[in-house]
Amino acid sequence: MFAKDLPFNFGPKEFVGLPGLILEIEERGIKFYATKVNLSNKNYNIKLPEVNKSISKKEFLSQ
Repeated sequence: MFAKDLPFNFGPKEFVGLPGLILEIEERGIKFYATKVNLSNKNYNIKLPEVNKSISKKEFLSQ
């Protein structure tokens, strides 16, 4: 799902290129989706989270 009213060429992971902001995408049974959209004129640098440990698929799905 994407929003044409939000004209940003951006989305989760490597998914880009639609004529609007990608709000939800499913890949291999896993959904990536926006939980909040906050519009402002500020520039933000998005940093990847530090990964301190690995978890199993079962642990991930239970969260």
